Amino acid sequence: MGKFKYLIIIAAVGVAVLGCLMLYLTFGCTYSGTEFSPDDFSVRYFSYKYDRFTGWVVEDRTFNSGSTYSMSMPDLVGDKYIKPIFKKEKTWHLIEDNGSYFHEHSTDSDARFLVEFLELYDENYENKWTVWNSENPKLAKILWPLIAEMARDNMYLAVGDVLTFVLNFDVTKPENFKADLHRKVAKAYLKLGQIDFENDQLETAKLRISKSIKYDSTDEAESLLSRIHAL
Repeated sequence: MGKFKYLIIIAAVGVAVLGCLMLYLTFGCTYSGTEFSPDDFSVRYFSYKYDRFTGWVVEDRTFNSGSTYSMSMPDLVGDKYIKPIFKKEKTWHLIEDNGSYFHEHSTDSDARFLVEFLELYDENYENKWTVWNSENPKLAKILWPLIAEMARDNMYLAVGDVLTFVLNFDVTKPENFKADLHRKVAKAYLKLGQIDFENDQLETAKLRISKSIKYDSTDEAESLLSRIHAL
C-alpha cells in the first residue's frame, strides 16, 4: 500500500510539473512584435513562443492576416506623398520585439527610429506630420519621397536628424527648403557612408556616398568615392 501511495504521489507531482510546463509554454513564453515595410510604409504584427532560459524557439513567428497602415502614423501613401513599391516579397524591418529574440538576431532592427518620429503627436493629440503636411503640402511633396528613399536604403539611423531639421525649418521661407533639405540628406548619406567605408562595407559605402553626391556634391564625398573606386 505504501509503495502504491508513493507511486501516486510521484504521478501527481509529474502531472503537476507537466501542467505547469504546458501553461508556461502556452502563455508564459508568448511574445510579440511589429515590423515596418519601407516599400509602402505599412506595418505588420507577429507573435511567437520563446523560452528565454534555454534559447529555444517553441513556436516560430506567426503574422497577422496581412499588413496594415498604422492609425498612429500619417497616411503618406493615401495622401500620395510617397509611391509604394509593389513586389512579390515585401521588405520588412523590425520595429520592436518584446521577447528580444528576433531583435537580437535581426540585422534590420532600426526601423523604430523612423516609426517613432512618424508617431509624434502635438499638444492637441494630433499627429504632427499630418498637421505639418496639411499646412505645407508643397513642402511635403519634396520631403516624403526623400524619407522613403532613405528608409529603402536602410538609413534609419540618420532619418531622425533629417526630420528634426524639417520640424525646425522656417516654413515662411519655403524657397530655401529643397536646397537645405538636400544638403541635410547628403550629409546623412555621407556620414553613414564614411562609417561603412571604415568597416570595409564597400558596396554599401559606394551606394551611400553616391547618393550623397546626388543631393549635394562636395569635395569630401567625391574624394571618398574616388578612394572606394580605387580599391
